[in-house]
Amino acid sequence: MEVSSHSIDLHRVDYLKFNYLVFTNLSRDHLDYHKDMASYFNVKKKLFLKEYRYVYGGEKAVINIDNSYGKRIFKSTDLERISYSLKSDRASVWASNIKNSISGIEMDVNTSDGKKLNISSPLCGYFNIYNILAAAGVCIDMGIKNSSIQRGIKSLYGAGGRFEKIDSYKKSTVIVDYAHTPDGLENVLVTIRQMLKPGGRIISVFGCGGGRDKGKRKIMGHISGQQADFTVITSDNPRTERPDSIISMIEEGLIESGSKEYIKETDRKKAIFKALEMARKNDVVLIAGKGHENYQEFEDYRIPFCDREVVKEWAAGKNERKNKS
Repeated sequence: MEVSSHSIDLHRVDYLKFNYLVFTNLSRDHLDYHKDMASYFNVKKKLFLKEYRYVYGGEKAVINIDNSYGKRIFKSTDLERISYSLKSDRASVWASNIKNSISGIEMDVNTSDGKKLNISSPLCGYFNIYNILAAAGVCIDMGIKNSSIQRGIKSLYGAGGRFEKIDSYKKSTVIVDYAHTPDGLENVLVTIRQMLKPGGRIISVFGCGGGRDKGKRKIMGHISGQQADFTVITSDNPRTERPDSIISMIEEGLIESGSKEYIKETDRKKAIFKALEMARKNDVVLIAGKGHENYQEFEDYRIPFCDREVVKEWAAGKNERKNKS
């Protein structure tokens, strides 16, 4: 079960009595609710503290010690600890011999008691490597057979809208991802950069939701300006705000980054179409922010909208025009 900070603070998961508690990472998000990172972290940390054991249960904690907040939880929890890492072979579980490409992951999962599992996964990106390590750490501790762990990981194709690769008309790659925070956007862009083929460019399409943390907008613009080769700033879920106002705040970050390689397009469908039109062979088009969502939310209404379907519509139109010609 994924447990959000809201569900902890609003007592939605009280008395569920978890056996394993997994800490993956913590980055800027939900500050419209928590107001600051310290408050956000303290809510998450409750799951791992002895004084709340009667509320959440918890026997063992599986913790990412590469994350700064994870390190703090690892030091403060009194649960039996299982650590995982990409950086330290002193962790309980760690990865080695990593091959990370746009087509998938190959790596070894090592344990402190000398076990080694060769892992193959159709997923890609270092964030998925961390997730695989977390899941493997739980399964190994539970005594699940190595062959079952390997088979399970190999058969998992991931959730829709989470670094989801979509077929397009061109020989470029299109990725739809839910990244809607500075850390999320940076992670996915850095991941794409590491897997980019020679001569390829990253074209980033994203916006920011209205009525939420305004401070992240400029930051995300700056990140896209630094990490992407071209940015199309567009609308996300504007809700009660004017889309062009949100876009202007994002643009400030692009300008601050020194990037002049961007355009603004308020209509999200047109923005996606423009990005796909300019993509060349070996380019990667990242469409970020909405991921699995199948709607776009305005002040007092919603419209059907799905980034994945927009890509498919564009590709179908291109194929139809090609066949007619």
